[in-house]
Amino acid sequence: MHELAIARDNMKKAIKDVANAEELKNIAIKEGMKTLLMDGVQKIMKGSTDLAQVLKVCSSRTISDAP
Repeated sequence: MHELAIARDNMKKAIKDVANAEELKNIAIKEGMKTLLMDGVQKIMKGSTDLAQVLKVCSSRTISDAP
């Protein structure tokens, strides 16, 4: 599982404008980023992992963190 945000123009502008983490996350998702939880759920659906492993990796996050 992975999570990768690529800083495109909107993200760079938000960083310069001192946006908070939630705003940066929302911009990244709008620009195509999949969160760790989203990637984990997709991998569960494909059969390449299971819920226990996803929950283990995402244990510091809550379901409310998902968009």
